[in-house]
Amino acid sequence: MADRDDDTYRASWAAFPLAFAKRYAHRSYKHFQSMRTRSKLAFMLVMAAYTGLMIAFFVIGPKKVSHSIYTSAQRLRAMPFGWAILMSIMTATSIPPAVGFTTTMTLCGFVYGLQGFAIAGPGMFLGSAVSFILLRVLFRRRIRTWANDNASWRALGSVIRAKGMPLICLIRLCPLPWTGSNMLFASIETVSFVQFMLATTVLMPKCFIAVFIGARLALLSDGEHDKDGTTKLINWISICVAMLVAVLTGVYVWRVTRAEIEAMEELDPEQRRLAEDAVEDLEEAPFVEPPYSD
Repeated sequence: MADRDDDTYRASWAAFPLAFAKRYAHRSYKHFQSMRTRSKLAFMLVMAAYTGLMIAFFVIGPKKVSHSIYTSAQRLRAMPFGWAILMSIMTATSIPPAVGFTTTMTLCGFVYGLQGFAIAGPGMFLGSAVSFILLRVLFRRRIRTWANDNASWRALGSVIRAKGMPLICLIRLCPLPWTGSNMLFASIETVSFVQFMLATTVLMPKCFIAVFIGARLALLSDGEHDKDGTTKLINWISICVAMLVAVLTGVYVWRVTRAEIEAMEELDPEQRRLAEDAVEDLEEAPFVEPPYSD
């Protein structure tokens, strides 16, 4: 019996990535269909920009492009306030519906190596604080009205009120888009600023992984110093392992978070389902239409 349970558990874990991808694609398509015209245009512009970058990358040549980026990064590093520029970008990309926060964290490592963690860490806290305060202060009334009219958000607020900090930390660790996660906690009044910032500390390992990947990519992009095949292989393996750890951790935390919500006997099944939906709705961010939009 135990062997059968183990086989079922392993099968569920093996099937989870595919099921997650299918659900994500389906929900993303449905969300795109429900978008306003301006949001659809913004989405298509971003996709066109990414497509253009990919085409340029292969037409110009990966080696030339990567070396050009590396050269620009070294210029930024030579600037007296290059670190302030990166922290400013991290702060700006923490406010919904901006994009590029994780990329900027990786850029900290690309520009400064592992020392970039001393920039990315404080930048993460600064961006979180600014985003939370702006949403709470400037859009408090709109967020409150929107949250009160949204059954899923009310249910999630009840779950967080009952579970407290452990669940807040778990949700913060979930593989949600950065601005979506900030918006989620800012819109739930049961979460205080202190709780939000304390929960942000659990993201420090994730921040370090992004910086580590950036630092390794910089080593691979340096065209001035040729590296032997073994060194390049080690760098690529390090990057792949770091990315795999980040993905597996995210999947594990996601499953634990759902299990925590489902295990709450004080809530009826409908409330638990609505609470899960509130978190899953943020999978489509950063193109989620924020509650403060007109």
